[in-house]
Amino acid sequence: MRKIKLTALLLSIAALSTACTGQSENVTSAASGVTGEITISCYDTAASQAFLEEAARKFEETYPGTNVHIDTFSQMPEIKSSEQEGEQRTVILGEDDPQGRADYISKISTSLMSGEGADLLAMDVLPIDKYVQSGQLENLKEYMDGDSSFQKSDYRGNIINGLEFQNGIWFLPLDYSFNYYAYDSTLMADQTTSELGVNHAFTSNQLIELGKTAFNGENRILSAPAYISDGNGDLFSRMFREKYKEFVDFENQTANFKDGIFEELLKTISDMADQGYIAKGLRNTTDTGEYRESAENPTDRYLFKTKNNFSLVKETYPDPDLALMVSTSMVDNGIETDDEIGGMWSDEGNRVPFTYEQAYGINSNSKNKETAWAFLKFLLSYEIQSSPSMSLLSLPVHNKARMAKAESLYGMLLTESGELDEAQRQALNAYTDAVEVMSDQINGYTVRDTTIEDMVIKEAGYFFDGSKTADQVAQVLQNKVELYLNE
Repeated sequence: MRKIKLTALLLSIAALSTACTGQSENVTSAASGVTGEITISCYDTAASQAFLEEAARKFEETYPGTNVHIDTFSQMPEIKSSEQEGEQRTVILGEDDPQGRADYISKISTSLMSGEGADLLAMDVLPIDKYVQSGQLENLKEYMDGDSSFQKSDYRGNIINGLEFQNGIWFLPLDYSFNYYAYDSTLMADQTTSELGVNHAFTSNQLIELGKTAFNGENRILSAPAYISDGNGDLFSRMFREKYKEFVDFENQTANFKDGIFEELLKTISDMADQGYIAKGLRNTTDTGEYRESAENPTDRYLFKTKNNFSLVKETYPDPDLALMVSTSMVDNGIETDDEIGGMWSDEGNRVPFTYEQAYGINSNSKNKETAWAFLKFLLSYEIQSSPSMSLLSLPVHNKARMAKAESLYGMLLTESGELDEAQRQALNAYTDAVEVMSDQINGYTVRDTTIEDMVIKEAGYFFDGSKTADQVAQVLQNKVELYLNE
């Protein structure tokens, strides 16, 4: 959905993954009763299609008499290639498409209300809250508890347990991702760095307060700008999510944008930009002159940067060539060669949340729930979770598959043969150790609604470009979100 930049190396790995099969363990042999046709529906074609097609083929081989249909909605992103300094570079561009998401959600919602729809639904953009309230998703906790072949101990328990919502578990993620902060070790004083590390967690406000002790007016505290019009990597979107439950109450179907907290959030972020702590950012792709997009040769330093788990590859194997090859963010993170892990990103409720690329729920209207559950279990199996077609940018929830995926990732990134030397294996061990220690801190999942987020991001832009006051934006959002929740 968001604009994403990948280098030629990562693109070649992604292309290779659709044709390769990884190390695998045998999947449970075909069981009686697993038969018939099912359909899986998902919005994000780029993230899901190749993976699901491979899984469907293997499932049909394992369970003769089954047929799995994949229904994707979004367009594949545009791919552009160019040559720079004798090297071939490839960029994958996928523009954010709020209208496309809205059209897809409308299509799925209409089919569900008519008692139809796909058997399995990808929860990539769908309104989980609304579907739970209307009884359109199966409670998967009952499936897991009632199926002796499903071993919860095979998976990260804090991820599965963090899915509890409205007295049930309504979808299961195949993968998870987390955000963390890195700090520039050349800019931070010893007394400040003692408060940082893999075992710490911070909200944006806490980190900024910590950064003020080392701020000298030259290097910004955060690499994230105040606002970006697609909500990808900006401070506003992050701080809004940190306070999500203060603004949207799904259980009671109420909105809360008019008690002053949201207006204060807008003004606080604007003040931070005015004081030079952060850049002002972008709106409608117009550069304010204070923020650059993904500089090829960065010259800026920032006290703190927000990164995701994939960035840990660079933190644990700081080879300068690799740093140039692995680029997945549109946000200019500046010089990264002196970065150290600062701590996990936390919300205002002292929760360290996770996100996912792929997660699936079972349609309560499905005529073949048994086969739908069998396929969902299959997607969570070691064989499928360790497949090279699984996203490089997130972590499998299956514990053994996560370790196998890490070794495969390092082999593809660092060597031509796939065999790691001693230094590379030490880096791999440092990476897996960091992933597990940081993953241990995850203690929840924030149920969000992409329709509401699209409204908030769009309306907030009118404040940051000066078109509306904070109070006017808050009033519009109060009316729009309240109306949406009660539709």
